Amino acid sequence: MVSTLPIKSASPRIVDDANDRFPDIKFFVDKPSWNKMRRDDQENDDHRKPTHDGSRGAAFRTFRRDFLALARGRFAKDDRYSYYQAFLRMDEGGTGNGAPAMPAAQGGAGGGANPAHAAATTKRSIRQGQAFHFLYEAISDENLREMLSALADGAPAELAGDAWALIVRECDEPSDDLELSRMDFTWNDTNILNTVGYSESTITDYARELNNINTRRPQHARKTENEKAVKFLSSINYPESLAKDAFKELRAEGDKREFRRGAQHDRDFVPLVQNFDNLWRALFRTGTITARAAQRGQRHDTALLHEHESAETDPDPDGELYLVTMDDGDSIFYAGTRRNFNNRQGLL
Repeated sequence: MVSTLPIKSASPRIVDDANDRFPDIKFFVDKPSWNKMRRDDQENDDHRKPTHDGSRGAAFRTFRRDFLALARGRFAKDDRYSYYQAFLRMDEGGTGNGAPAMPAAQGGAGGGANPAHAAATTKRSIRQGQAFHFLYEAISDENLREMLSALADGAPAELAGDAWALIVRECDEPSDDLELSRMDFTWNDTNILNTVGYSESTITDYARELNNINTRRPQHARKTENEKAVKFLSSINYPESLAKDAFKELRAEGDKREFRRGAQHDRDFVPLVQNFDNLWRALFRTGTITARAAQRGQRHDTALLHEHESAETDPDPDGELYLVTMDDGDSIFYAGTRRNFNNRQGLL
């Protein structure tokens, strides 16, 4: 006689292994418990799901990033296409460029209906409905919910894709010249002190800050690896030893650059950051660099080469460089005779 024994909180694979090892006992999954575990996991995912209040601008861009990241891992039961693919119209039968086509409608036994097509159609209908529901629950603005509900009443073939397009249209800021000019101002005004301050991880933190600012720009207007490297190097104005290394790399052209890639010798951002990160950490640990809190909201000049122009003393651009720190903490490079720069009037 074979005994039966329910197993709680176990996956079907574990149950199969137990039955193979103990043939005299019939193990089976306590389905209510198993289903409860799956419901609990689903509730945990839903608890972490980002929500959006319908506002335009930076808040929506953050929501879009987090929401789509979560949607990549959400699938209807026994489906191989995610909600993310449905939102972007890249699921089976979607109209996005490169989306896989549905199985042929004909081709069954005797030339009749193709059962694979019928199954794919059912799965797509379920996927579209569940993805739409996933998005609807993430939107807290009542007006947008009304618009989504009205859209669903029309039963469009790509409900999830149309719903996502509606949210993007209503919440994303246009990529016009005004918006880009604001983003350019943010990029140009960003420096180490007004974002991350001085700590052991300053270089890594600042590189991530630049990457984050860049990813918030429209795809077609994002900074290149070379532009990111130039911005990164021009931001290093302390301590003097690192500032000189950064300035030297900025001045280097083509194959003279230490950190380059490709036939055109473009600047290579990642190894560049890693190199300066190692140098910064070593100086911080020895006390050469001391901790300093970020001064967000304050502007600091980026380290640039300012040449002193006067009839009395001409600078020597190829001569010794001086890193000068102002009373307010700003720094500049100066090529030429040393002088007092704290009287800024008429400096440039």
